[in-house]
Amino acid sequence: MKNLIKLYILGVFFTQCAVQEWAIPSFVRFSDEDRLKMLDRSAVVIKKEFSLPATQILFSWNALRPKSGEYVFFMQIYDATTKRWSDWVRVAEWGKHNQRSFEKSFREQSSFFYVRWQVPDAHISTKCRVKVQVTGGASLSDLYQLSFAAINFPTFVSENGGRFSFPSTGIKNMPPISQMEANHSQRNSICSPASLSMVVSYLNGQYEAPEAFAQGAYDHGLLAYGSWPFNIAHAFDRCKKRFYFAVTRLNSFAEIYKYLTRRLPVVVSVRGGMSTMPPGKTYKEGHLLVVVGWDNDRKKVLCYDPAFDSYKKVSHAYDILDFIKAWERSKRLAYVIEPRL
Repeated sequence: MKNLIKLYILGVFFTQCAVQEWAIPSFVRFSDEDRLKMLDRSAVVIKKEFSLPATQILFSWNALRPKSGEYVFFMQIYDATTKRWSDWVRVAEWGKHNQRSFEKSFREQSSFFYVRWQVPDAHISTKCRVKVQVTGGASLSDLYQLSFAAINFPTFVSENGGRFSFPSTGIKNMPPISQMEANHSQRNSICSPASLSMVVSYLNGQYEAPEAFAQGAYDHGLLAYGSWPFNIAHAFDRCKKRFYFAVTRLNSFAEIYKYLTRRLPVVVSVRGGMSTMPPGKTYKEGHLLVVVGWDNDRKKVLCYDPAFDSYKKVSHAYDILDFIKAWERSKRLAYVIEPRL
């Protein structure tokens, strides 16, 4: 009977929190047969149609890092308003010794800015093409997934002020890691690698050093450790293809909750103040942390926040309304995980 009551409450919650989808991720996954066919090829072109008209597109990939050579990713975006394809743009290089994203701006065309495509004002995109080339000994047979998040910003609806009530849940055995204790010269800037080092440690059951993860995620084009696609790509490689990773935006907190009920942590970007954040921090430029649970009695989001100065403080609970405001300032950016069956 208790389980039936919980299921009923959960059903009511998701019905009440149903929102218009403004962000829809989609994936191209390569089967063993697909990768075998690509074994001797030097390039592949993939066309992807979006599930909603997009004003922004986020792209990421999952592959095993090549032991030699590199992957080179090119993209072009279809503008449904002008009915024209953009020029091909080199968006990223990723290999054993090199990883770099690029920026390419066009007047009145979709433009690429290191981690995202931006569609011109009053325009929409409905599809894209990706070309993946391999050089220097890298193999397309090590490519497992391409991810596309289509975002329609004009349809964004805030959950600020909403009511949140559903069964408490939480992930256990997440190792706490403080970026501030890392042996790294830019420890203030490695929140994304530190967050994913906790997630990878949890998924692998083995400690993943944040310093090493940061080195594997650094973007020599953006000159930052917070490049979304490179953090995603490195996490997949470190988990030895056991889990898919993708960067996206989510439609609601309910989507985070669904992952948590499957014991899958979600890394999110927050921006601006929260009442119990680490002393001296502002998160003005954005900050990433791991969501691991929900406490319904206290209306708290259970997080592992790497910005605290000690690993003993990393496990922390944020008030739900504080959290929603900060997450929405980053437009609900998230790194999400799916087991690779």
